[in-house]
Amino acid sequence: MAARVSCTRTHVDDSETAAIFAAKVEGFCLDPADGGEAMGEGAKEPLEKMCDLFDGECKVYEDHGVKRVARARYVRESGGGATLDVYASRFDAPASAYAMFTKRVVGDGDPADSATPKPTPGGDAAAIGIGNAYVVRGPTLFEITYSDDQASPAEIEKASRPVLEAMAKTLGGTAGPLPSAVALLPEASRVTEGVRLLLDEVVRGVKGTGPGAVGYYADNGKRWRLAIIDAADEPAAKKAFAAFGAAPGAKKSAPGVVLSMKDGGVSVEWLVTLRGRRVLAIGDEPRVARAGAPADETAKLWLDRDSKAKMLEEVAGKLP
Repeated sequence: MAARVSCTRTHVDDSETAAIFAAKVEGFCLDPADGGEAMGEGAKEPLEKMCDLFDGECKVYEDHGVKRVARARYVRESGGGATLDVYASRFDAPASAYAMFTKRVVGDGDPADSATPKPTPGGDAAAIGIGNAYVVRGPTLFEITYSDDQASPAEIEKASRPVLEAMAKTLGGTAGPLPSAVALLPEASRVTEGVRLLLDEVVRGVKGTGPGAVGYYADNGKRWRLAIIDAADEPAAKKAFAAFGAAPGAKKSAPGVVLSMKDGGVSVEWLVTLRGRRVLAIGDEPRVARAGAPADETAKLWLDRDSKAKMLEEVAGKLP
């Protein structure tokens, strides 16, 4: 029988996150033998040391504007090999943290896949996968990893869910506002967790667009993406719109620009329009098509151009 843990630690050593990481959550407590670690702004260790934590992905965090990273470890009070590692990454702005959250939850995959983490209450947004969870709260992204070398993936999924849900609520606090472009995305027909916030290149291959949100949609067997850039002002929006017009494969056409391009080896089409300080674009979902598929095959999966133009007009007409 596993020896019960003496949960004597009341807080991590890092003063900035001491009040954030609770001493006990759902049968787990701070590891009495591990005071955690912190690096970056206001920490003893340099930010570069985060590369040891993120397994070579530190550039992704740097590109999203990370300023500080802290880690806490939890162990099961009743003993055994189960542990929780919680990483708190503070970014330069809430939008940057939210962008990193969507990178972790959706990334370059299709959110309609069953393996995509599913929503759970917590913070501005939170999602739970198999043995992991993500919570974004203002400028901070929390990543929670449940580990148990003695358990199977099915056992980990079952055992981890209660503590991951509880940890998401504990870390999340009160929900804050979503980034403006994300809040503008229509909810109807949107795939669960079907949102990416990108700091640039809102449509893959079109550089210089600036930040924007992309929603993933499905209805009646059709799949599409909708992108919205909520620029600071009209000149900034015109600059983003010009980036689409200057991209290879772009042609001027109603409602503004028609962009034909490759995405993951699949030929897709985007329609782009400019409305005040907003740029809107609607395009085909490449994840559901195969490279080189004939038009009659993709026609069953995607909206035709007229349907895209109509939907784009409807969305634009409802913008505040």
